[in-house]
Amino acid sequence: MVIRDLLSKLSGYRKGINLKKFKDVSKRCVEDPSNSHNILKKEFLREVREVAIRKAREEKKENWNDMALEDKEGEIAKQEERLWQIIKTGGSTALGVIFGINLSS
Repeated sequence: MVIRDLLSKLSGYRKGINLKKFKDVSKRCVEDPSNSHNILKKEFLREVREVAIRKAREEKKENWNDMALEDKEGEIAKQEERLWQIIKTGGSTALGVIFGINLSS
């Protein structure tokens, strides 16, 4: 449940796992098992980037089209950094729940 909540917060995808994408990535990993780590890493980085772009556009929707490219990249970078912080803290929380470790001070 914690992992599902974390994924829905990160992706904004509320209906569950995108099974088509999951099937495609799984198929590529099965076809090339020695390279599956790189396949998963690339896919995860792509997803984080897409979510960061979507969130930056939502946040600055009034003037997104008028912004300079450098400003857009800056906003996207801020969103990516925020998402990575969520992933890091959420991952620690998920491991704590799985292993029964209390991480609160």
